[in-house]
Amino acid sequence: MTFFSTMKRFCKEFIEYKDYIFYYVKALEKAKVSNTALGYLWWFLDPLLNMGIYIILVRVAFGQRDPNYPVFFFSAMLVWRYFSMSVQQSTTSITSNIALCRDNYVPKFIFPLAVCISSLTPFLFSLGFLGILMFLYKIPLTIYMLYLPLLTLALFLLTWACSMIVAHINVFMNDFTNIIPHLIMLGMFATPIFYNIDTIPQEYIFFMKLNPVGILTTSFRNIFTYGQEPPTMRLLYLMLITMFFIVLSIHVLYKNDQVYNRINAR
Repeated sequence: MTFFSTMKRFCKEFIEYKDYIFYYVKALEKAKVSNTALGYLWWFLDPLLNMGIYIILVRVAFGQRDPNYPVFFFSAMLVWRYFSMSVQQSTTSITSNIALCRDNYVPKFIFPLAVCISSLTPFLFSLGFLGILMFLYKIPLTIYMLYLPLLTLALFLLTWACSMIVAHINVFMNDFTNIIPHLIMLGMFATPIFYNIDTIPQEYIFFMKLNPVGILTTSFRNIFTYGQEPPTMRLLYLMLITMFFIVLSIHVLYKNDQVYNRINAR
């Protein structure tokens, strides 16, 4: 299957299954709400509590006294939380739906895609809290806020690409669900969330700048905390590598479509 045939099939099936995607996303959101006693109120409390816990931890444990640190931290943390939660939830998105796919064909890219879409709602609530923080700490809005839709799209696409990869791996590696939380924790400390990338030793900065999620945390921090333009060349690198992995992942899912059924039928 060539690049063009892969994308042609993807576009055709995306349009054909758009209603399925919509209802599956609604089902995921409803399941998340029904599994909590507070329901939709949890979408407000979850980012608020996480923000408070991390800020208190950093201020007490690390003695961080930067007056704008809550905005500095939360503008990066909301990016990481969306990415990490979506990827972790997507790990079993294919294996948990194999029984459904045996009776009726469903493109496998839909399942990680739906998880990433459903996670956008809490992310948007988190953006609302970030706006409140900016108001409280008297950080002005700048014209660079116009980058926000582009950055959100880049975050979504990167997360979807990674979600398809982990969903594929989990089909063939039963213990991967136990490994992924440790990989996510390692990724969190390798991403500039608690710290500024300029504070790390010079010999590691080049490798840190190649971190795709780190590019996004830095970009969100630039526009929300510093009122600066995101690193455009690094964003271009991010979009190129993201599109490459999206096409590669879709190709791999198509190629292994029948294999998934056989493995999970054992």
